[in-house]
Amino acid sequence: LKEHTQFNLKHINQGFRSIEAAEINKSGSCNIDVVCSQGDAWRDDIRSVARIVIGGSGLCTGTLMNNVTGDGTPYFLSAEHCGITSGTAPSLVVYWNYETSVCDGTPNGSLSQFQSGSQFRALYAASDFALVELDEVPDSSFNAYYAGWDVSSAAPNSAVAIHHPSGDEKRISFDNDPLTITAYGNDSPSSNGTHLRVGAWDEGTTEPGSSGSGIWNSDHRLVGTLSGGAASCSAPNDPDWYGRMSVHWTGGGSNATRLSNWLDPNGSGTTAVDGAQIAACDAPSVSFTINPSSTTVGTEVTFTSTVSGGSGQGYTYAWDFNGDSTTDATTANATYTYNSTYNGSVRLTVTDDASCSRSATQNITVGPAPSSGGGGSMFWILIGLGLVARLRK
Repeated sequence: LKEHTQFNLKHINQGFRSIEAAEINKSGSCNIDVVCSQGDAWRDDIRSVARIVIGGSGLCTGTLMNNVTGDGTPYFLSAEHCGITSGTAPSLVVYWNYETSVCDGTPNGSLSQFQSGSQFRALYAASDFALVELDEVPDSSFNAYYAGWDVSSAAPNSAVAIHHPSGDEKRISFDNDPLTITAYGNDSPSSNGTHLRVGAWDEGTTEPGSSGSGIWNSDHRLVGTLSGGAASCSAPNDPDWYGRMSVHWTGGGSNATRLSNWLDPNGSGTTAVDGAQIAACDAPSVSFTINPSSTTVGTEVTFTSTVSGGSGQGYTYAWDFNGDSTTDATTANATYTYNSTYNGSVRLTVTDDASCSRSATQNITVGPAPSSGGGGSMFWILIGLGLVARLRK
């Protein structure tokens, strides 16, 4: 049977170097561990940054973001080019506090503090941002911090970047010179450019894996996210470009292409927010079943939830049956009939009466409806074949 065996490989990942191989220092030697003294003034901001994996393979960096209401909604900001979409957001894995224990010591960070799953909120390719909402508030033991931000149009006079170069332990970089506003990859200043240009890093650098990480101004407010550049330890005078928060803010003019609807949900017009330590709540436990989980267009599907625990007593429910970030039902159990094919995730978000929420996701496959009359046509074809067979005998 060997000659008839076939395999369909959906993903190919590099496997020669395990992400657990802490003794291997992959990133350049000019990188500065966040535990070094240079990071002392940035201890809170450092705790907002995490290493991320998308779809089991893509390595990038992202930042937990505060919002105008300060309600602790776990919005997480990274780069569009990292591959975060409505389809891949549920696969997101976030690793907190992946850091060396000693400045300039052997890399020995732990990947034990992690969470998985998120819901897509918005992206805009022109300024290269992607925003998701994590399925759960980071565990209190992770001591995560919600980063502040500034969406004013001015370029900062200096900048600090916090990131995971090459997916390694968390590092910090400094540019003590004014940044300029340009188009991505362009050196010429332009007041309406989509990016902030770092001319050269004075300390540290960035690398692949740093993509999506934030850049902060001197007020400890995030003003951009890393798109790319040529900076490295071997090219310390080469530039990097960060998508501007001010462009992210208005994006493409819709909920799914801008930050403003999410970080300022009440439309207050606030342009800057400080970072904050927001206590994690005791979220309820959430799960649900789908019956059937593989079906066809026009067939009714039943969704049944199981919820317990949390900070409060009562629960509110928000079902998204087709991955469009719109609430389709608000009851504990629900039914839904798909009017088109769909192969994706179903999400249930449950919020208790202490405003603490948790989400759960599952996949469903909805195929085309059976064609009418197909059975009868096949019947007559089979009858015809039978007659031909008889004549040949």
